[in-house]
Amino acid sequence: MRLINKCTIVTLATSVTFFISALAQSTTTSRETAEIPKVPNLPLGLPSKNIPEWERLSPSCKGNNLRSIRPCMQSFVDYGSLIGAVTLIDRKGIRVQTDAVGEYNQDTIVQIQSMSKPFVSVALMILVERGKIPSVDSKVSDLSSFQDFPYPNVTVKQLLTHTSGMWSVKEGKDGMFFGVVPYYLNRLDKALEISVRDKSLEFVAKHFVNPKLYPLGSNDYAYSNVGYIILGWIVEKLSGEPFEQFLKKNITDKLGMKDTFIFPSKASAVQRSRIANVDRRPPDVLDIDNYDKTRPGWTYSSPEAGLYSTAKDLRQFLRIFRHKGKVPSVLTQWFLK
Repeated sequence: MRLINKCTIVTLATSVTFFISALAQSTTTSRETAEIPKVPNLPLGLPSKNIPEWERLSPSCKGNNLRSIRPCMQSFVDYGSLIGAVTLIDRKGIRVQTDAVGEYNQDTIVQIQSMSKPFVSVALMILVERGKIPSVDSKVSDLSSFQDFPYPNVTVKQLLTHTSGMWSVKEGKDGMFFGVVPYYLNRLDKALEISVRDKSLEFVAKHFVNPKLYPLGSNDYAYSNVGYIILGWIVEKLSGEPFEQFLKKNITDKLGMKDTFIFPSKASAVQRSRIANVDRRPPDVLDIDNYDKTRPGWTYSSPEAGLYSTAKDLRQFLRIFRHKGKVPSVLTQWFLK
């Protein structure tokens, strides 16, 4: 079964920057000892402070073999910058090692945040193949139902590659970040009184399609969550299906990704019990200062960062790149397990 064609893969390479199967972050240390310094908030899950000290304390990360991966990841947990991590090593289609450290296990389900973006890219390319989008070089304003898009020269490819000039992640003068994923605080940039939880994807996208509030920047690379919100909206509008439904029917179901979904409320109770925390903020009903890992009551699909998955399922997704857009047969998948 072909999911996307070879030409699509080449285009996707410009959008799929990297994949990692270790995803977690922590805002408090997992332990404090005389040897391991306390780390302040680490929003990216990395030891951004005291890096020389961390490197001195983590000689295991300088190894060059598979055995060194676990102690290296464990050192992040010990240092306090990760709650947990899952690593999966695939060599030429054969899974050679899967491991987990910290609060995670090999079957842990995690909200994969920006690793959701490549799924949006594949969805876009499926629409290209179906003729819904002439090409990735098409201007958004030339697409059906987008004639009123107020940025007339922005192309699909620019949105895919973070070069559209649309509202990017940036830090304000007061240290507050803008352009972050809306679900994180359940609020919209420049409209903090508006809750995102119960809004549609179209509502959130239209908020950012406002030249007065969000004038275009340069076409230089600048990481843009908003660009992928717009892309998710395009998928939804041109397919005539809710974004999450299109992904399930055309990508995750076809690849057998049984633990990949957007809304935990539609997952099984067992799957919800396997969802891990991504940081140490306590749950909060309004998701303003804190974050509930199961996102109860949400209807906003968050194409830029809302997908949940596992290391095993992400490996399934990556197979379409190895097999040039084809879904491996049942027999082949059994052999490669």
